[in-house]
Amino acid sequence: MIMTKRPLLLAGILCLGMILPVPAATSGEAVAPEVISLMGDSYFAIPAEGEALAALQQDLAAAAAAFADGEPTAEEYAMLGRRLAYLWRYHEAIAVYSRGMRNFPDAAMLYRHRGHRYISVRKFRLAATDLARAADLKKDDFDIWYHLGLARYLLGDYDDAWDAYQRCMTTVTDDDGRVAVSYWLALTGFRRQRPAEINAVLGTIRPDMQVGENEAYYRLLRLFKGDFTPAAVQAWAADSALNTNTCGYGMAAWHLFNGRTDEARKLLTDIIADPRYWPAFGFIAAEADLARRQPADVALPTAREEIPTDQWHDAANRLLRRWVTAWNAYDLDRAAALFHSGADLTYISSEKAGILQGWPAVRELHAGFGFVPGGADRLSRLWVDDTTLHLCGTAVVVAGRWHFRRADPAAPPQAGPFSLVLAPGEGRLLIGHAHFDNDPAAENVE
Repeated sequence: MIMTKRPLLLAGILCLGMILPVPAATSGEAVAPEVISLMGDSYFAIPAEGEALAALQQDLAAAAAAFADGEPTAEEYAMLGRRLAYLWRYHEAIAVYSRGMRNFPDAAMLYRHRGHRYISVRKFRLAATDLARAADLKKDDFDIWYHLGLARYLLGDYDDAWDAYQRCMTTVTDDDGRVAVSYWLALTGFRRQRPAEINAVLGTIRPDMQVGENEAYYRLLRLFKGDFTPAAVQAWAADSALNTNTCGYGMAAWHLFNGRTDEARKLLTDIIADPRYWPAFGFIAAEADLARRQPADVALPTAREEIPTDQWHDAANRLLRRWVTAWNAYDLDRAAALFHSGADLTYISSEKAGILQGWPAVRELHAGFGFVPGGADRLSRLWVDDTTLHLCGTAVVVAGRWHFRRADPAAPPQAGPFSLVLAPGEGRLLIGHAHFDNDPAAENVE
């Protein structure tokens, strides 16, 4: 593989020895997804196109120039991070905020913005920690409490989410803000199964409220009150993919509260089937709900001799996605559920010589990579592509390429071929053999 250098979009930004580059891309290197979803999907940064994209890039260039002019202030760190985030370059934005915090450890805005972007990259525990710190530093900020409530909601910590949104409501100054907070309070009330609390929230929603950017939330609140029908809300949202996602999630939460599980699941599934707005809060919440309800393993529906080829392939694809999810969550429990537990399990690692035999040895390898029971929030990303599936009797051979990027945007990527042998065990499809290799060391060409 021949590596060539590409000009840096942020070339010339130097601060205390720090260079802020775009992650290196070469002619033979796969484009890195910005996010690996909670369901194992790869999502890429596609924030805009044409003139809108050019304007965002110009804004980034202006922020970069201000950042490079002298010693950056906390505000200039925040602005540079925000301009990167508007281009959906969330990992780079997080790196900028993190560097700013080293120089300005008490700058609430840096914790607030980094917490928001931890939500964007599906690292909810890190988000909640940052936003709680921001709230300690600045106790009366609407955005801090709003995003802290969301981070806790996405974690399933509904009692603390309720408290954060109640605190947020004390900072509200207009109808638009009241509607936004009321919407998430209502959804949190649904999850807490507190009808009296929900009715108290809905009682503050009036037909004459002056609402701007939160029109979708307003219509959903009026749906919850009984002012609108689901069909009317869906018809209003139909012209906008973003509004369709937002309204779809609100209706799904409403259906769940009222015991209509099938209707809710269909709406949630429809949302994540259209990933154009994967950074939107409704999309992320749908993803979190589905991931929370996803079974830990891939069951085989009938006796293995009776399973059609397409069902084998579907089960294999679902297992592969769960393996990707387990890796990005660094979750030892999820990984354990994917492998055969007997001594016949074999594993060839790209990082360790020889053949590992049995789950205890494979478990130790994963622990060495940083896997822990219940998972850990890390900003590195692993994904796979160029995958093929081959049915061999009652086993499926999966082959493809793995890619890995570390949290540091400037760190070199890793990649290589892999193969998995998936075989039934205890009524489930499980990994019986895994083999990972590294690409040969690349030659740098000036």
